[in-house]
Amino acid sequence: MTGALRIVCLLPAATEIVAAVGLADHIVGVSHECDQPASIRDRAVLTSSSIDSSKPSAEIDNTVRERARQALTLYDLDLEALAALRPTHIVTQDRCAACAIDLASVERVVGEMAGQQPAIISLSPARLGDVFADMRRVASALGGDALVVDELEARIGAIRGVLFGQPAKPVFAVEWCDPPMASGHWISDVVEAASGEPVLAQPGEKAQLLSADEIASTEADVAVFVPCGFDLDRASSETRKALTEPTWAGLAMPAVAVDANRYFTRPGPGLVDSIEIMAEILHPAVASFGHEGRGWRPL
Repeated sequence: MTGALRIVCLLPAATEIVAAVGLADHIVGVSHECDQPASIRDRAVLTSSSIDSSKPSAEIDNTVRERARQALTLYDLDLEALAALRPTHIVTQDRCAACAIDLASVERVVGEMAGQQPAIISLSPARLGDVFADMRRVASALGGDALVVDELEARIGAIRGVLFGQPAKPVFAVEWCDPPMASGHWISDVVEAASGEPVLAQPGEKAQLLSADEIASTEADVAVFVPCGFDLDRASSETRKALTEPTWAGLAMPAVAVDANRYFTRPGPGLVDSIEIMAEILHPAVASFGHEGRGWRPL
């Protein structure tokens, strides 16, 4: 089966999952945001975005909301380039229209591909367990190696072993700085796996807006800033800027920034690294996995 595969991955997590189950060589096209593993960076890029990610957080949020209000998509898929690749499978998502091209847009473009009917595999994880289930489903559909999921779960077990006996520390995870948003989806599972207790979180749900009063009344040992799509340097700079604003004036705990783009906000194998990072932040006396300085930093 794998010899004839021609796979297109339309979000970074999909590319990492397909690679993790041993099928990186069969990826022929990717999204403009796919950058891992390094071996796929020469593949055809099929998407583009109307979001200028260099803009401040508030402007990015305004763009997303305005285009949603006008029922406009944030991403474009190049029909001509996609058709030229003659994919057998397309791996996409229907979890968040702000993060990657949505399933409906992909189905519309595929419907215009004369004489081609690639199979569409759509990912829609809300919790950490869903991510692993998606990985197994992708492996099954494509003939990949699902044992990698067992290995990832074993790594989580090893992390829990390192943290055995450590009290759970309350964590305020922040998914966006301006406007402020508390984390949702699988972030709470990452916190809990690292012997943390999520505060103001919405497990399995979209990130929720926060008021200045909610921020001021929040009690936790640490605020971990996980701004969706931002690397460590950008997360650090946006967080430092936000903390000078009146909305954040009441924050009464240490703050840490993480490389959200590479780890926390990609629902793929990198979430296990995210758990290691969170463990280092919460329990530095016992947890040291080598991520400080490249995966997270104190502010």
